[in-house]
Amino acid sequence: TGFGRIADPIADHLLIAVGLLSLIALGRTWWPIPTIILLRDIALGIGFFLLSRRGYVVSVDFPGKVSAFVVMAAVTLALASCAAWIDGLLVLAAVLSLATLANYLAKTAVGAWPRAKTG
Repeated sequence: TGFGRIADPIADHLLIAVGLLSLIALGRTWWPIPTIILLRDIALGIGFFLLSRRGYVVSVDFPGKVSAFVVMAAVTLALASCAAWIDGLLVLAAVLSLATLANYLAKTAVGAWPRAKTG
């Protein structure tokens, strides 16, 4: 449904945000790592909203899906375990978040988002 198309990603990002804020509160990770991911999600959320309001069809691409998976896995594992290798996974998640932000900014700059058909 139209509602689900909007509500599902918002719920996913809110869940990840709570996990990232929990990692900071627990002192489980260095604060810039979750902050990078949170700021990227906020920037993309605002950007996608503004583009969709102007009639552009905004969709998540494959690199975005991979990045989201790595972020979700890293947050879940970091909340469940204190294994040292998970810190590396969190850093990878932040790097992928920045890379996908750059990807979406490049797509926006070159006009890769198609206009929605009306009527």
